[in-house]
Amino acid sequence: MAEVAEYKLKSRDKTIEICRSILKLDPRHAHAHSELSRLYHESGKWSALLELIKEELDLIDSVNVEAQVECYERLIEIYQNKMRQAVMVTNTYHQILEIDPQNEKALEALEGIYRKSSR
Repeated sequence: MAEVAEYKLKSRDKTIEICRSILKLDPRHAHAHSELSRLYHESGKWSALLELIKEELDLIDSVNVEAQVECYERLIEIYQNKMRQAVMVTNTYHQILEIDPQNEKALEALEGIYRKSSR
């Protein structure tokens, strides 16, 4: 149905609305998540995309650290490259370290951030 709205009716907003409705009924609907992610990214709706990723993060089992880290890295990419929110980048790296204290990527990134800020 979402594809019909987007491709036949050429309505991105209607597609977003349909995907959101699907997620209300089934929060784990993978196709609706991926479609929304794509649509938000293509239309530059960064705040909406951040919220979607956070919703996905809430659905991940706490023992699946790898999937959680992947979501946090997606958040970082948006905070850093799209929204230019350095504080949120730092906070999100700290969130990674809370669930994966030995995460080298987060440790190195924070080291670089703190090194820059001390100049």
